[in-house]
Formats: sequence, structure tokens, C-alpha cells
Amino acid sequence: MAVPSGLLLAWRPEEAGVAMLLGVRYEVRLHRSNRLTPDAVLRSIEPVVAERWQSISQHQAGTPVDWLAYEDLTDPHLLRGHLRNGRYTRGIGLTQHPGADARLMEMLLAYTPILLWPHAPDGIPRERHGCLDRSWWAMPGALARAYRDRWRGVAGADLADLRAVWDDEDWLRFCRFFRTVTPPTRNRDEGTP
Repeated sequence: MAVPSGLLLAWRPEEAGVAMLLGVRYEVRLHRSNRLTPDAVLRSIEPVVAERWQSISQHQAGTPVDWLAYEDLTDPHLLRGHLRNGRYTRGIGLTQHPGADARLMEMLLAYTPILLWPHAPDGIPRERHGCLDRSWWAMPGALARAYRDRWRGVAGADLADLRAVWDDEDWLRFCRFFRTVTPPTRNRDEGTP
């Protein structure tokens, strides 16, 4: 399901439905809809995102996620600098929920094909990151199964505390093929100073 960044923070589409939750019958994957209408800056980053996906998908050991704590997100200019200089080369995971900060989500999703964040109030501290190590090979389907297990009262809730945007190779290719180009605009915090 392609969703705008701001909506990702509040809406849980797998829980939509009147008679039955959508996620009970279907594997709901979240994708970043802005990849369908990229501006010039996003188009310039597309090859980097595609290369990151290839690197992530070929990763053999552990979880290819760079975890960012609250402190890493407090200065948007510093964070943008880290993203622009290639500091985070894998998927990005947030240890705390980003709140209602759609601009933060936009910035992070521009540079990574995979973004994970907790929806639990206590976040996802380091000692709980192992839930991804055990399930990485089955992602993102493992998330859908974890949500179903939680709804049914089955133990093992760590993975179900995560949300994810999963822009895999198929989605990135689809977006390149079907995208519409938006006219160029320059944000004051993008580009060279």
C-alpha cells in the first residue's frame, strides 16, 4: 500500500476493515508513495536507494539496519548532513516513535528503502533489536505474521511493536516505470549551503 509519509505515522492500514481486519486476510506492506512523484532531489538520490536495496537484500549475517536514537534525530541539519554524506548505508531503524514529524519521515525515506520505527510508547531499546535478527530473512512478511499473532493473543510481541516502510526492488522499479515528474522546487535546507 503506497502511503504519504505523514499518514504513515498515524494510520495502520492492516487494522482497517469493518467485518474483519485487512491484515487478517492480506499481507499489507507499506511503501512510500512519494517515490511515484519524485522531485529533482529525490530523482538524484534514486540510484543510491536502489544500490542500498541491493546491498540490504544480499546481506548474509545479522540485520542490515542502522539504528538511530532520539539524540541522532534532534538536529535536522546534522541528520541531513549524515544522510547526504552516506553515513547510514543500510536500512534505518528508529529506537523511538518519531511523533508527528512528517518532515523527519520524508527526510529519512528519501535516503533509505527500508525504515523501521516502533509504535509502542516505550520504543524499541537495543536489547529488543534481536527480534529482527531472528526474522530478517522473512521480512516484511514476518511483520504481518507478528501482527496477526498479537491480534490472536500469541506471545512474541517484540516484532509486532515495529512499523516498516519496505520499498523493495519491485516497488522501486514500479515507481520508476509509473512515476510522474513534479516541477523542480528548492527547499531552503536542501542542496549546498
